[in-house]
Amino acid sequence: MFNKEKIVSRFMEYVKISSESGSEGDFHRKLIVDLDELGAEVSVDEAGSKAGSDANNIYAYLKGNMETEPLIFSCHMDTVKPGKNIEPIIEEGLIKSKGDTILGSDDKSGITAIVEAVKLIKEQNPDHGPIQMIFTISEEVGLRGAKNLDYDRIIGKRCYVIDSSGPVGKIIVQAPAHNKIVSEITGKPAHAGIAPEKGISAIMAGADAISTMNLLRIDEETTANIGTFEAVGAANIVSPAARIVGEVRSLDKDKIDLQTSHLVVCLRKAAD
Repeated sequence: MFNKEKIVSRFMEYVKISSESGSEGDFHRKLIVDLDELGAEVSVDEAGSKAGSDANNIYAYLKGNMETEPLIFSCHMDTVKPGKNIEPIIEEGLIKSKGDTILGSDDKSGITAIVEAVKLIKEQNPDHGPIQMIFTISEEVGLRGAKNLDYDRIIGKRCYVIDSSGPVGKIIVQAPAHNKIVSEITGKPAHAGIAPEKGISAIMAGADAISTMNLLRIDEETTANIGTFEAVGAANIVSPAARIVGEVRSLDKDKIDLQTSHLVVCLRKAAD
């Protein structure tokens, strides 16, 4: 069975190794060493140069019964900021960060689970199919490692990505597509107290656009949101520029296309 102390020890060791997105190199090297010790066949690709990272995606393969369908397990190596010099502590049975940093359990708890599970398999040697482990870089900044995977290295069709919160046993079987919309509105400056009629307010155009949008919960599969409205300037000047950032998410491709088009039309109409 699993050894709780060893699992906690490995997790504590992993989170102490800084691996912010783009700077996963130290943890990347540590993980390769640990996978080699498990007897896995380890290789890396060249995704780092494309993703802006000092590390690459890792592929580790454990031989098994070829008559059984291969299984793939995957996690990402990077963490969000602030993720340097993490000091984990245990208080009342909970592992926490001691300082002004994240803990880094996303996704090193998943990596710990995979490595410890494979370690147990090696020790007990049950009959099992081939197992592949894939650890990606720069997930937190846009899935950059996953987007640059070498698919020729992937050996199976079934993959479990260990990267979610919630009760033990929960399995996520679908996720929404996501569109980000950035709008830069250009107005015309004028003195607001002397000749405002000579100006064109970028703020008013942006406000008009947002007021006509269908936002937040669109239906059970679709959401839309405006997260940023920036227009910084003097109160006596008609606003010459505004920036609006929003997003649309949906489980249905046709719906995300339709909702995205709706937001774009609202922005263009208001600007016109």
